[in-house]
Amino acid sequence: KARNDIQEGLEARGEKEDAAVFDFTRLNTYDTVPATFDADQLALIDDIEVACFGSPSAVDAWLRNVDVKGGYVDMDDEEKKKLGPDGNGNVVAACIGTTSARACLESGRWHAMDIY
Repeated sequence: KARNDIQEGLEARGEKEDAAVFDFTRLNTYDTVPATFDADQLALIDDIEVACFGSPSAVDAWLRNVDVKGGYVDMDDEEKKKLGPDGNGNVVAACIGTTSARACLESGRWHAMDIY
């Protein structure tokens, strides 16, 4: 489900005198379904140099697959953060939007200079 930033921003403008007032009807037109890699896809992770992310949920899905490949599934988040780039498949992150970049950074599994 998409975030509410635009809706909330326009609604806040309506609270000001002489500002346009907006009514919203939210239509959720898509659902995010994480990719679960099969054995052949997991084997390819070591060959990937750049992963492109269009949403924070895509970052989460990538990391879940890396966890399976690396045997990190049973580790807690703090332990995974200590892995650094080894915990992200040693990829550079190419992010479409700041929320995806923030998800990479906050995961603790990328160095900031490896997120674009």
